Amino acid sequence: MSQRLTLAEIFRAKRSEFLQEFGAKISAYQKRALWLLANCQTAALGGRVVECDKCGHREYRFNSCRHRGCPQCEGAKEAKWLLARESELLPTHYFHLVFTISHILNELMLHNQRVCYAAFFQSVAKTLMTIGKSRLKAQLGFFSILHTWGQQLDLHPHLHCVVPGGGLALDGTSWIPTSKKRRYFAPTKVLAEVFRGIFIKALKRLYYQGELTFEGTADDFEALLNLAVKRTWVVHAQPPFDSALCVLKYLARYTRKVALSNSRLVEFENGKVTFSFKDYADGSQSKLCQMRANEFIRRFLMHIPPPGFVRIRYYGFMAGPKRKARMEQIKELILGLLPEIIVQQPETDDSFNPGCCPKCGTKLPPLAMQAPKTPWKIDSS
Repeated sequence: MSQRLTLAEIFRAKRSEFLQEFGAKISAYQKRALWLLANCQTAALGGRVVECDKCGHREYRFNSCRHRGCPQCEGAKEAKWLLARESELLPTHYFHLVFTISHILNELMLHNQRVCYAAFFQSVAKTLMTIGKSRLKAQLGFFSILHTWGQQLDLHPHLHCVVPGGGLALDGTSWIPTSKKRRYFAPTKVLAEVFRGIFIKALKRLYYQGELTFEGTADDFEALLNLAVKRTWVVHAQPPFDSALCVLKYLARYTRKVALSNSRLVEFENGKVTFSFKDYADGSQSKLCQMRANEFIRRFLMHIPPPGFVRIRYYGFMAGPKRKARMEQIKELILGLLPEIIVQQPETDDSFNPGCCPKCGTKLPPLAMQAPKTPWKIDSS
């Protein structure tokens, strides 16, 4: 059986050529991500020696890059995050909302990722908190996850929001539940209109405070926003999760997801990459997309967030340093008991798992660690 094609293999083969074509157009942190992902699990990042206690077999295992954009390194982080979230699940149904923006604003978002994506988070949070207070007379609690990609690696910023089916009364003494017979307790058209107004207002404030990069005059900027306002903005609402177990299954799919996983790669030949995607406009059918390798890398790097940017954020009663105690209090307010959920804890506390001895099957413990610091400034040559 042939070895599965990986993103790292494509990056290693085309990195130099890509930098010659696009090096002047990408940021320093994108260059660093390209270097790390290309050298993941290679000698460039050092390695560790493992030895079997039973038969004495020794092996040298290369280190992972541990970059959050790497499809090879996110599995262990996902398991740890899920384990931490298990204790915070409430004994109620959950809603899944997806907020999108007009594609007319994509270029503005791409050149102002840190401030625009932060405004995206804040605007969605303000929308939900406002709707919760006006329609439910309660404070909502939820977390949001930023994804920036479409199925063909095009720019498609959207926020996945996981919202418990109810809210904490404004006086904090009771839980106000919502029905799970509907996709959400407020119409999605209302959510979209409120969100659009809040987000457009936020963009205007950022622009006139000098925090946005925009090629054009103030009149051009206003014209762009006016054009975006005239478009229909969409908020998707999925059927409610029936149980906390369903929530965990959902989280496993979305929390640590990267722009494209190795499993979607089909072929890398003649300087072109072929990968699979789901065509949601055609009944979610699986299809193939082919593009130049350099264009493929450029699109992938568009979705590497700025250093330190937080892609998962908490709001309402889920936010703040006292979240754990507050969630325990809310559990007591909700009738019913939290179903027993078992999440397997990762075998190691980081992304390195030495596995088992290929000779006798015994688990291999780390014997020595040789993990040199990865350079922050990467030579683009």
